[in-house]
Amino acid sequence: MKVAFARKGQVLVVRLFGELDEHAALGARTSIDDRLRRGGQHLLFDFRKLTFMDSTGIGLILGRYKEIHPVGGMLAYFGADRQVQRLLKISGLLRIGKLYATEEEALLALKKEGGSKG
Repeated sequence: MKVAFARKGQVLVVRLFGELDEHAALGARTSIDDRLRRGGQHLLFDFRKLTFMDSTGIGLILGRYKEIHPVGGMLAYFGADRQVQRLLKISGLLRIGKLYATEEEALLALKKEGGSKG
């Protein structure tokens, strides 16, 4: 699995490539947490290139939410295929973060709802 990042104002965009499973989760978690410590209040997960996610991926997202929520951070997702959308819904992750069709739509919503700059 590969993880890439982009910073858009107060939003840290996390781009996931490949399979998010138990093997990949530790490295992804470490990378995301490191970037969050450098700044960023909100998290936006890009699922366009994600080919697989299991319960470990759910735990990864939930854990990052627990890091940003106490400081007013918001969580959003975009680019999820049907399988990932179903997983987000069943797991309850759509109750703590919203799913958008595009990155631009998600960034506008986070800026509006979260008061982020940029």
